[in-house]
Amino acid sequence: MTKLIAITGITGGGSVANTFFQTPGYTIRGVTRNTESAAAKAWAAKGVEIVKADFDDVESLKRAFQGANVIFGVTDFWNIFGDPRSKELKKPDQELVEYCYEVELRHGKNLADAAASTASTLDRYIFSSMAHATQSSGGKFSKIYHMDSKAEAVTYAQSLPELKDKFSQIQAPIYYQIALEWGLPVEPTKQPDGTYRMKVPGVAHKPIPLGNVGTDLGPNVKALVEQAPPNTNLFAVGEYLSWNDYLRIFCETQGVKYGGVDELTYDEINELIPGGLGHEFGCNVLFAFEFGYEGKEAGIVGPGKYGIKMSSFREYCEKADFSALLSNGAEVGGFGLSPSASPMSTSSALAYLGVEFDVASGLAPALAASFSLFFFPLSALGSFMLGEGPRGLAGCYNITWHPSLSRRERNQLRNQRGLTIWLTGLSASGKSTVATALEQHLLHLGLAAYRLDGDNVRFGLNKDLGFSETDRNENIRRISEVAKLFADASTIAITSFISPYRADRDLARELHAKTTQDGDEPIPFVEVFVDVPLEVAEQRDPKGLYKKARAGEIKDFTGISAPYEEPVNAEITIKTHENTVEECVAQITNWLIAKGYVKSEVKN
Repeated sequence: MTKLIAITGITGGGSVANTFFQTPGYTIRGVTRNTESAAAKAWAAKGVEIVKADFDDVESLKRAFQGANVIFGVTDFWNIFGDPRSKELKKPDQELVEYCYEVELRHGKNLADAAASTASTLDRYIFSSMAHATQSSGGKFSKIYHMDSKAEAVTYAQSLPELKDKFSQIQAPIYYQIALEWGLPVEPTKQPDGTYRMKVPGVAHKPIPLGNVGTDLGPNVKALVEQAPPNTNLFAVGEYLSWNDYLRIFCETQGVKYGGVDELTYDEINELIPGGLGHEFGCNVLFAFEFGYEGKEAGIVGPGKYGIKMSSFREYCEKADFSALLSNGAEVGGFGLSPSASPMSTSSALAYLGVEFDVASGLAPALAASFSLFFFPLSALGSFMLGEGPRGLAGCYNITWHPSLSRRERNQLRNQRGLTIWLTGLSASGKSTVATALEQHLLHLGLAAYRLDGDNVRFGLNKDLGFSETDRNENIRRISEVAKLFADASTIAITSFISPYRADRDLARELHAKTTQDGDEPIPFVEVFVDVPLEVAEQRDPKGLYKKARAGEIKDFTGISAPYEEPVNAEITIKTHENTVEECVAQITNWLIAKGYVKSEVKN
């Protein structure tokens, strides 16, 4: 039997409509405020039924949804913000963003009420949502209006008896197209030296959730309709990438030179975006950094749970046409939309919030221009922006460093040079196995060595840390400090942690290079890349973690849903899938001897 799916916002995006248009057994009804728009007429020409409805008129929505088996609903906070009437309709002392929250929540409730009116025919109501910032943060972020309005619309829909076991929600990531197709100020620009650079607010090395929503959102909605049980919260993320890797992959696929990424500060963003937007999005960034873009609600699943193949950023870059961007020439600096930016592209850019917008509703040009400045990594800014200072430093500014033996003197007295051997690689690459064997080998040679890994660090020093990005960074920072202390005591410290981010490993290296006394020598830092292909690591998978990550049961798993940034200039590279553990240990030991860090005549 043919099913009827009603899609709101059909003229603002095509992924959901295209997916069901190409799927046998479905008839599409497009819901829009302007049935005379070019986009509405284009869908009508394909045989799609186009009906008129207004989110402020629940009865019009009920008529539009009548007889539907599936409903895909979205709301639009930023169109409300850009509507000149909103300033007139809000209370005199009310913030505009608070008023927009109230209207969007009302729209979300109207959609839910209209969907509930079709209970006799309805199989599934899918709503495009965001995390509830207030609840997920325990009240720390209580005024991120554009998030909470959608999340509270979800709560309302879930409270309606008619929608019991008929409701699910979907969250979209940031679009791959954000910096490449929409003429935004973050797009790569050609420099006088021929390289391409990007300007991005926030930190360039930290990963953000991205995806090709224009092609992949539809299959995810389809999975919610056909595969997932009701009450599913699906985060349709394609890939986690840092802006550094984003630009690097773009340059590689386009055959141009990578120049690097310039970071913009939080203060610059607030200066550029006054009137509530700076606060709204600044808090959004800080929330995402601390609590995750998709929030902390239990049971959130990813596309892998339903076997959905998501497009990689590299695949997107290889297929897209960037001739207009690459022909712009060396235009360096400046903010605002590029001359090629169009109203359609700006509206599409707004869709990173997780919805497909009705272009017919439009946006005020000034809002569109200012809005374009806010497409930045949501995991980019930390609590230091709020003036909290680095973790653990409160009240410690009165400490004075007291010199003792120099490193050289200590090494001479112990007849051994302290250093850190930092093993990095994917989970199941063999880091811990090699580290354990290396520690034993060095001890048998008569050298003081100590291994730091998850067992003796996570259950002791770092037992207060979880696995959020903030805690993972703090975990690596503490390990770096402890390894340095071991090495400073003329011991060979061996660490075996995934440590996926180059920036964190670089900070560890810089920490070891610092000296505390005049004439002191830096501590050698030896990065060992345990280079194993992802498919080999997955085949090993001794704890079943990759399987769970592929199924969407583990979020932010390195190599699957979170990035691993391979070392660029590691001192040593070992391949445990090609060599035995003994051969890998010998390779590391021979390198240490060749560099003079370990004496060849040490006791066997």
